[in-house]
Amino acid sequence: MVTGDATYLKKVNRDRILHTILTNEKISRAEISKLTKLNKATVSSQVAELLEKKLVVESSQDHFKVGRKPIMVSINRKAGYVLGIDVDQDSMITTLADA
Repeated sequence: MVTGDATYLKKVNRDRILHTILTNEKISRAEISKLTKLNKATVSSQVAELLEKKLVVESSQDHFKVGRKPIMVSINRKAGYVLGIDVDQDSMITTLADA
């Protein structure tokens, strides 16, 4: 296992959380905690930061029947763009994509 300072561990945890959200479309914080094996406080604080940066958005689950409705988290598809540039000796190719 690689060890590091708190900043490094925070980045690793954030990457795990983002990957989990990406692969599950809409997911609750509790489910993120279960899948990543991170404690709920870590997930909640990381998701709060992602919400603040507008990288993720929240929504409620409408078809939930029993108990409190979980707040679902998903990637904010309007958060940014990706730009790819391939420069060769005789040509240049660019690509722009959104999520």
